[in-house]
Amino acid sequence: MAVFLDREGVITPKLPRGVHVVTLDQAVLAPGAADALRLLTEAGCRLFIVTNQSGVARGYLTRGAADAVHAHIVRQLADRGVVINDSRLCPHRDEDGCACRKPKPGMIADLCDQHGIDPARAALIGDSPSDVVAGLAAGCAVRVHLALSGQASNAATHRADNLLEAVRIILEVRYD
Repeated sequence: MAVFLDREGVITPKLPRGVHVVTLDQAVLAPGAADALRLLTEAGCRLFIVTNQSGVARGYLTRGAADAVHAHIVRQLADRGVVINDSRLCPHRDEDGCACRKPKPGMIADLCDQHGIDPARAALIGDSPSDVVAGLAAGCAVRVHLALSGQASNAATHRADNLLEAVRIILEVRYD
């Protein structure tokens, strides 16, 4: 099974609106994230990160710096036994009208095409309604909304209070 993961609020701590991770020392894992995601890796799931990073378009950091921060997060996960198979980063703002910024499904669709993933046999974990809507638009069968932000998502198939609960839900409804 393929699992698509949002980054901020899922893998890394939720940031206040308008705050962006711009340096490697700010790129830390959320407590328990590596342990929860390692369960998916050990179960044979393929993990993919899909993250909106408008700080690039807003000039807070360069695309190179955003890629370096992202690579640092992926290395931290790898050091803890989590395999991230691939990822996509959208550097645009909402008003740019790109096809990749969630809630549009572009990043997920691109990864599905590149890796031969049937989205009807895939899951998404996100902490915002736009994450869940992107999963719905891409055809992901399982869409888990982390309730950390207090926002609700009508497009979610499941709701979880934390990442470990979300992982357990996915492992219970595996399709492969």
